[in-house]
Amino acid sequence: MNTTIKRVKRAPTSAPQVILTSMIDMFTILLVFLLKSYTATDIAPSADMKLPLSVSDRLPEVALKITISKEKLLLDDKDIVPIENGRIHPALKDKFIIVPLYDALQSHVARRQTMMRDYPELAKKFKEKVLIIADKDTPASLLDEVFLTVSQRDFGKFHLVVQKRPKEEAT
Repeated sequence: MNTTIKRVKRAPTSAPQVILTSMIDMFTILLVFLLKSYTATDIAPSADMKLPLSVSDRLPEVALKITISKEKLLLDDKDIVPIENGRIHPALKDKFIIVPLYDALQSHVARRQTMMRDYPELAKKFKEKVLIIADKDTPASLLDEVFLTVSQRDFGKFHLVVQKRPKEEAT
């Protein structure tokens, strides 16, 4: 009995091909999801500040930022006026208006008006909002002076930035 094993010759195979179309679609969907769900806010209080606690779920919007720390008042992270013992020196105020803050807001408004005149399509993106980031121990009189100064410069909406209270404390 003569048995021979025949080998079947296969056609030469090429290296496996990866179909990229579906993988690119998957990564595109993932990228869009991550970009839509990512909220970037540049609101970071200084290390010595403790924000008031709240149960609010609203995220801060992009707006002009006023920070009131224990040592100074800042407008968009630029030093405006020093604070001593929770007060601004009377020489830097006109009654209840904080003059250096008023002047800084004035220059901000002037820059914004120039930009809106030169680029009218951007006018819709500018909002008259101010985010106020203050330590929870900031005296109410100082907050009142900041509110009054800001309102005198045509900023009609203020938002106080707070820290979200943990769920176990919220009840």
